[in-house]
Amino acid sequence: MFKEIFIQKKGKSKLNLYLGVIWLGLAIFNFFEAIETNKWRGFSLNAVVSIFYFSAYYLEKKSYLIIDKYSIKKTALFYKEFDYRKTSQVIKTQDTIILKNKNDQKFKINLNQIETESMAAFIKFIEEIEQKLNQNA
Repeated sequence: MFKEIFIQKKGKSKLNLYLGVIWLGLAIFNFFEAIETNKWRGFSLNAVVSIFYFSAYYLEKKSYLIIDKYSIKKTALFYKEFDYRKTSQVIKTQDTIILKNKNDQKFKINLNQIETESMAAFIKFIEEIEQKLNQNA
């Protein structure tokens, strides 16, 4: 049975978390001010900005790539999925790997964003794809 592989993203910064806390603090301050003055624009703006920063922190905290039995998924703001079983070409450059299928769909993976602990599992996965391509050729 195939085990899912989670490829972690490099350089998880806590800046978005800190900014989210600051904007949440401002939203709480503006909430009490809005109760007295009945002006809710400042509160709502600060609340939305804090939710944005907390969401950005959450997305940054998640795995960069998830490899399961049939596909490889890039977890980012815009979720992207690629069926690696239909890969027809693997293009390697110094800092990226591009998986391409017969329909000219491309899936670009930036190697600079992968943590060193996850890199070995990812390279093994790419070598398995290349080996299957060489067998089919």
